[in-house]
Amino acid sequence: MEEIIEKVPQENIEQAETPQPVVEEKKSRIATRDSGIELLRIFCMIFIIAHHFACHNGFEFVATDFGFNRFLVQFLYSGGKIGVDVFVLITGFFMYKSNVVKFDRIFKLWLQLFTFNIIIYLVFLVCGQYEFNWQELLHNLLPISFERNWFVSAFFVLTLLIPPLNVMIKNLTQKRHLIILIIGTIIWSIIPTLIWDKNYFFSNWEYNSIIWFIYLYVLGAYVHKYGFGKKEHGAAFYILLSLAIFVLNCGATFLVALAGKENKFFFTNRNYLFEMQTVPVLLMSVLLLMGFSKLKIGNNKVINFISATTFGIYLIHDNDIFRVWLWHDVVRGASYQDDPKLILIAIISIIVIFIACGAIEFIRQLTIEKLYKKPIEALGARIDTAMHEAMPDKQIIK
Repeated sequence: MEEIIEKVPQENIEQAETPQPVVEEKKSRIATRDSGIELLRIFCMIFIIAHHFACHNGFEFVATDFGFNRFLVQFLYSGGKIGVDVFVLITGFFMYKSNVVKFDRIFKLWLQLFTFNIIIYLVFLVCGQYEFNWQELLHNLLPISFERNWFVSAFFVLTLLIPPLNVMIKNLTQKRHLIILIIGTIIWSIIPTLIWDKNYFFSNWEYNSIIWFIYLYVLGAYVHKYGFGKKEHGAAFYILLSLAIFVLNCGATFLVALAGKENKFFFTNRNYLFEMQTVPVLLMSVLLLMGFSKLKIGNNKVINFISATTFGIYLIHDNDIFRVWLWHDVVRGASYQDDPKLILIAIISIIVIFIACGAIEFIRQLTIEKLYKKPIEALGARIDTAMHEAMPDKQIIK
């Protein structure tokens, strides 16, 4: 048998795992609602960091190696796309009632990305870790235009589309809303899952991240408006059901890995069931949203505080310059590939990255953001008013 080497997928710049898709919300709104969703955001960011540990460290396993470390890395890999789907679902869950874009939030989103891109670029440039060139500088100055971060670029466009999407959602009957979701689920989730070929899906179904985010947004709105099924269940039911699907999906992935020993197709697509558009990941994401939205933990200031830093945590640790240094020069996870200490290295790395990047983001909020917060909010309010006058919240479809 031809020896097959398993190389944990190295996600490219265009498709590095993301993260926090939720537009910053007013403190007054966060203060008046339960913190269950905020807790979910924290867990999802941990999933994403764990995913990046698995896919950016450069692990390579022989296909016939079924040792503990290989499945540890596979396990860490599995949660990233769940985090992506959940973050966008949360946006639809909360934002579908709004009839205008909050432009101050859009500006803050762009400035947050811009700030970290420029600071990281300049620091690495000054320290001699990166060579200057004009094209790289331009890409860092215009991070959305040059899709410096695939998730933020797609989410930025989704945010601009929120007003017309919400007009549609508000004027749909439940039946019409459900029909749209059924069609979208068949085209962009069920068929791709059955085809089991990510490349075919991306090249033949007119698919891109923006289309998928729009679908998730509309789905998140439906979950909030109607839920699923006539019988309501508690938080534990939905969370445990999501965990059950996760376990089954891990089992299926293990069987695919076994088949990959002899069949190159299965080897190449061994992680496909954990891609963000597949049925299992979609189901888990929706169930987690439903479960944590019903979690009665009250308004928790600590959870809300940590949750507010998750987007910054993502932007820092998955910056395309910073992450090469982080994973290959600092963490060096691949050097522990055959070491029993790998699980300890993974746990420590995930915790330290979360805390350190969260602290940096908090400092940014206290310093740099305060410099532009008031003028940005004033400008955003003017644009919001103009948009509201152009798109009044009226019922259009009878």
